[in-house]
Amino acid sequence: MPLPILYRINLRLEKLRVLLRLCHRLQYLPHAGYEHAAKAVNTVGKEVGGWIKDRRRAEG
Repeated sequence: MPLPILYRINLRLEKLRVLLRLCHRLQYLPHAGYEHAAKAVNTVGKEVGGWIKDRRRAEG
């Protein structure tokens, strides 16, 4: 996958993290739901981060 796409995905994950924290803080999302969603987003973020690192190494 091209780096620009991976960067966009990473940015969207960051936006999602902010929105999840906001929803939790405003009590639209219960703690258990926030915890589950945050763990899932972090897992995806680690995968995307690994792909970015791999692509940089391959292109660099």
